Amino acid sequence: MIIGERVTLRPFRVEDIPTLRRWHDDGAVMQYWDQPQPLVVEHAFEADLAPGGRFTVFDEAGYFCIVDETGRPIGRLDYEGLRPPHLSCELGIFIGEQEAWGAGYGPEAIVLALDWLFNQRGAHRVWLTTQVTNERAQRAYEKVGFVREGVWRECYFYDGAWHDEIAYGILPREFNARYRPDGFATRRPRRPA
Repeated sequence: MIIGERVTLRPFRVEDIPTLRRWHDDGAVMQYWDQPQPLVVEHAFEADLAPGGRFTVFDEAGYFCIVDETGRPIGRLDYEGLRPPHLSCELGIFIGEQEAWGAGYGPEAIVLALDWLFNQRGAHRVWLTTQVTNERAQRAYEKVGFVREGVWRECYFYDGAWHDEIAYGILPREFNARYRPDGFATRRPRRPA
């Protein structure tokens, strides 16, 4: 587990499956994931949480449940592709509980994950993308310190049209200069300003 001020990142549990399915079947929650509903086929989460399933191993990829200060699951954060020699991975996140949108949980979860990926796992670069229409996500990523690196023009087709994606990236020196200016990676990173 990775514990922050208001959120904790923990592995998913079998009892989280109904919540996961509800989030992934909610069109408003999944609107920026470029996928039709339902996003996840029946019994996929059961396989993911089985011993050796992708939600149980945190090496090249990892899948975290974002839990708020009351212990309630509110979202999902994952990374994929963390392997030598590049040590560059993609980050994905959503807050599944709509009443938790805009409350700062997402940026805090991202900061916790970046601190762990850079300072514990040795990642050299973390990147993510978001649709150009997802302004809330863009504000959150920029607040955390991600740098806008470019636009993937018309890279996804859904809802009868082509859509652009914005690519963001962050390096450990950028992250640590902002969240660990004293150079110590043993204390909790500061919250995003």
